[in-house]
Amino acid sequence: MGQSGRNRAGVGIVAALLLLSRVASAEKTAPEILPASATAYVEVSRPSDLLEVIDSRVGKEIQQSDAFAQAIASPRFKEFRQVLAAIEERSGMKWRPALEATTSGGLAAAFDMQSQGIVVLAHPDDLKSADAVRDAFFSLARDDAKSKGNPDPIEAKTYRGITAFRIGDVTVANLGPWVMLSNKPALAKTVADTFLDGGKTLAADKQFREARELAGHVGPILPPGASFDWEPFVSLPVSAISRCSTPSTSRTTP
Repeated sequence: MGQSGRNRAGVGIVAALLLLSRVASAEKTAPEILPASATAYVEVSRPSDLLEVIDSRVGKEIQQSDAFAQAIASPRFKEFRQVLAAIEERSGMKWRPALEATTSGGLAAAFDMQSQGIVVLAHPDDLKSADAVRDAFFSLARDDAKSKGNPDPIEAKTYRGITAFRIGDVTVANLGPWVMLSNKPALAKTVADTFLDGGKTLAADKQFREARELAGHVGPILPPGASFDWEPFVSLPVSAISRCSTPSTSRTTP
């Protein structure tokens, strides 16, 4: 290869790296997708760490307790295990690797005051594995409906180029690298619009930004007179923020 050829190759590599860096920087965070009308927000940056509780000393003690033995012996839990086994078989993944694959990049949930709905955003490192788990669940739901003589419970719709699935009251859709679930169609539509257009997002809210910045240093930020039980989150890799539209806030540590 001549000098000019090497130069062109070098320019091509640099251009490719710049393109990849722009794509990575353009990836939106959960608060950049959620609408500003969200009044409570919980974020788990490393959900896989929560699974380590199962293998910990506390987890093993729980599994050896009488209450745990009674719980796993219940008909409802046995039914759950059967469903889980069916999903594992159809997706080709055991539940733990599947859960890690679908949430490995982070998990966020928010309550939206305007729609009175909840939205969950999961960031899988492997979107194909997440789709396989979703499709396995849908296949199971379809087979169950068919065996009972009921119509297809999965409704697929396309909104602004985004394919959304509706099963019961839950809407499921992929928003770029994120998997969205919401119990309110109007909220799912709002989140999709925010993902595509930006606008008044949670990340753009000044009070939210201040709360998120200070939450890891001085504890949760709450409006006057408000209360929130932070005890379950103290020992977990969780960043949780409670917001309110009131202009003044007070700082409270757990």
